[in-house]
This record gives sequence, C-alpha cells and structure tokens, in this order.
Amino acid sequence: MADNNTENQTPSSSPLSSSNANPTQQNQGHTVGADDSAAKFAFLDHPQSKIIMGALLFLVIVLGSFNYWRSTSKEKDQIHQKDLGPAYTFLSQGQVDSARVALQNYVSVSRPTLALSKAYLLLGRLYFSEAKYAEALDAYKKVTAKHPLLAAAGLYGQAASQMQLGDYASALTLLETLVSDYHKETGDMQLRGLDREPADVVPGLSNVLYKLALCYEQMGKKDLALEQVQKLLKAYPDSPDAQKAKRLLVSLS
Repeated sequence: MADNNTENQTPSSSPLSSSNANPTQQNQGHTVGADDSAAKFAFLDHPQSKIIMGALLFLVIVLGSFNYWRSTSKEKDQIHQKDLGPAYTFLSQGQVDSARVALQNYVSVSRPTLALSKAYLLLGRLYFSEAKYAEALDAYKKVTAKHPLLAAAGLYGQAASQMQLGDYASALTLLETLVSDYHKETGDMQLRGLDREPADVVPGLSNVLYKLALCYEQMGKKDLALEQVQKLLKAYPDSPDAQKAKRLLVSLS
C-alpha cells in the first residue's frame, strides 16, 4: 500500500528534482552561457575594442598620475611656505633688512613653486619701498606663478617699477595686459542693480586704470588718458582712485 502511494505522488518540485526533470532546458541554458562568453571574447578581439580599452587604460593612468602630482605638489608648496616663515616674521616686526636677507637666501636655493613666486613678490615690494626700482623690476619679473592674484601682482609691480624708471611705454604694455586679462566691471548701473554685472578677476583694477591714464599723459596722449579716466569713474566711482582721477581730469581738460 505504501508502495502504491509512492508511485502515484506528484513529482517533487525541489530545485534538485526540477533540474534533473528537464535536461533539455539545462543544456540550453549552458549553451546560452557559452555564447555569452564567446561574444565577450569576440568583443575584446575586435580592433576598435582594443583601441577603446587602451584609451580607457591610458586615461586611468593619466588621472592617477595627475592626482599624485597634485597631492605631492601641494605638500611641497606647504613645506616651502613654512620656510618663508622667518621672512614674514621679520616683516611683521619691521625688521626690513633681516627680511630682505631671509628672502634672498630663500630664492637662491628654492625651485619654482607657488611659495617662490610669493618670495619674489615680497622681495620686489621691499626693493620698491627702498626706491631700488631696477632690483624691484627684476624680482617682479620672476613671479611666474599662474595663480591670478600672484600673476597680476607681478605684472602690476613690473609696471609700477617701469614707471618709476621712466619707461612709460613698457609700463603701458603691462598695464594694458592687466586690463585685458582681469578687468571685467563695466559700471553699467542697470546690471549692477540686478546684481548681474561681471566681477573683476582680481582686486585693484581701479588703480591700474589710473596708472594707464598717467602713462598716456606722460606720453602726450591726452585723449587716451581721458578715456581711461572716464572708464575708471564709471566702473569705480566710489574708489579712492576715482578722487585722484577727478583731479587728473582737471589737469587734462
């Protein structure tokens, strides 16, 4: 009796039983898997696929190298910045001679970094304050950093030094570069009221325009000097340079 019941039972639905119950499906599944693998190998063997894979690998290597270079460069610059500490300390204490010596020693042994450009910028300012304009010009020329604030300060220092040396044509070229690269404000009151006026890339552009006007005046180009004065008064009407520009305007009229 027990044997008859066993023969009449519905086949088991367990995974093991179902896999054995339909060998055709199992073989078909295996065949599909083999086809997939073959398709993958065919893709990898395709010439264009190899180019794509090579390009992706190259991109990964480049990005990894760039991130490593950026992190190591940042660490090195922090070390160099720390080495500038004594010069900053001397300057804060008014010990100009000691600061100059510290900066001269620093630039003599350092490789090009952001901190080195800062050192040359400080050195140029020290020379300029001592009326050593040729030395200041040389120091400012060595500010090679691409950072906008440092690059603009280096150009401005060169222009100011050239003006003191009487080379207004060279100063004019440097000042025009500053205006071209960094001056964005227009003085458009409608845009300013809507807070949509473009902002200058770096501060201090009002003084650049004022120095441009002075250079044109010294070169006998009064019309161009007036143009710079008017541009200054429109874009920066409340700046200290605007007051100086108004006095210059009187002398040019």
